[in-house]
Amino acid sequence: MPARSFPRALTATLSAAIAASLAACSFAPPLQLQSVEPPANYREAQTPTRAQLPWKFADSAANGVADGAAAGEALARAPWEVFALPELPGLLARLETANASLAVSRARYRQAAALIDQASAGLFPAVSGSLAATRARSSGQTPPTTTDSLSLSASWEIDLWSRLRGTVDANEASAKASAADLAGVRLALQAQLVQALLSLRVVEVQRQLLDATVADYERYLQLTADRVRFGVASRADLALAETQLRSAQAQAIETGVQRAQLEHAVAVLAGELPATFRLPPRPIATTVLRAPLRGTDNMPDGARSAQPGSGTAHAGIFDLVPALPAVPLDTPSTLLERRPDIAAAERRAAAANAQVGVAHSAFFPILSLSASGGQRSSIWSELLGTPARFWSIGPALVAPLFDGGLRGAQKAQAVAAWEQASATYRQTVLAAFQEVEDQLAALRILAEEADVQQQAVKAARVAAELTQAQYRAGVASSLQAIVSNGALLSAERAALDLHNRRLIAAVVLIRALGGGWQATDPATGSF
Repeated sequence: MPARSFPRALTATLSAAIAASLAACSFAPPLQLQSVEPPANYREAQTPTRAQLPWKFADSAANGVADGAAAGEALARAPWEVFALPELPGLLARLETANASLAVSRARYRQAAALIDQASAGLFPAVSGSLAATRARSSGQTPPTTTDSLSLSASWEIDLWSRLRGTVDANEASAKASAADLAGVRLALQAQLVQALLSLRVVEVQRQLLDATVADYERYLQLTADRVRFGVASRADLALAETQLRSAQAQAIETGVQRAQLEHAVAVLAGELPATFRLPPRPIATTVLRAPLRGTDNMPDGARSAQPGSGTAHAGIFDLVPALPAVPLDTPSTLLERRPDIAAAERRAAAANAQVGVAHSAFFPILSLSASGGQRSSIWSELLGTPARFWSIGPALVAPLFDGGLRGAQKAQAVAAWEQASATYRQTVLAAFQEVEDQLAALRILAEEADVQQQAVKAARVAAELTQAQYRAGVASSLQAIVSNGALLSAERAALDLHNRRLIAAVVLIRALGGGWQATDPATGSF
């Protein structure tokens, strides 16, 4: 074939190869996941009212790899503002930029995205060039010769059976799963940060309550000492009063351990060393937490005439802790669209499904096209001349004949991996619904418990006030006063612990719902 016919031959061959590639068929089966029919309403929700929530993570993850990361960024703006924590926006911003666990997830996503380009490269021809000089002697009778060559070669696998395209599809699905993982890690870290900050604020109120109680007990100790001096009380009464005081002081000191550990947790989540991180305590006026056992000499005029149990001399401690927000609910079916872990499981199932098609395509021949051309001459000055030119082009068909069952085993492995991914998707969906129902039940039941505990606090306050008045009048014993005082403190601390549990349940519920909704949504559920 004349040299000038090389372009025509190459063009014809490339045209046939492109047509064959475009007509390639895929052996990947239709994506059919193990379905879970969502209920019409959440069982544990107190009201069927549903809010229309704007963000749908699984949809965005399915539409493009970059969309998953963009949807994850939206999580940083919602929905934690419902807790009205002034420090939270700044801490969330620091978590976004400095948290090491989030950086690890970002790197994993970039790795998965790079695998798409790596697999996509196989869809295009591979071209290489070489410049070589070889000196050789064929026998002892001939002198050595030097051959210079300049060549360009290309090879291209025609993707007749979508083996390469299936690999790209699998890597794209895996990258979208990594994007969903990134959003899930971000949401989990944000929930941890909010939980730690809420618990820290409750512990601060616990400390303020204990400090106010210590002040009460100091006043009670002084009263008992006066009664001992006048012979009205015994030294045993004084010892009991001091025991009560020291016990309250120890409990107040113990809250310092809890606050320090929570502050350290916030520091690490924000990507800082605990040694250099400081979260200033919120100032609380001690008069706000006036306990009922102090004398009336320092009380406002209106409080001095208050009847026992009126609460005038003891403001509500729940005015000082973060309020419990109402978390809006959408229909249960939207959980399949909003949860990052469900989106990740669905995309991993899609990747496994594509790998089944890749494994099936291994049973068919591989058609490849190779071409090379260049110049070769033993005289350097003649290297670029027409007589030194050479070229070759042609297809190659490689068909597997016998491999001892290797391809069959590989396909069986791919099918089993798909079944595993499909079952994992179903289990992820079931676990998601369980998590939502768990937290809805917790909020509903803890609300009932909180009402009863509030009544216990009120009753304990009445008992403590009455017993203290009787003790001053010499009717009640020191032991009765101490028992009533301790019962009041225990009831109030239990009420604060219960409120903290409700706050944590609300945080976990927001995370379980997938996050991403705006707190300004007017239609909210009630718990």
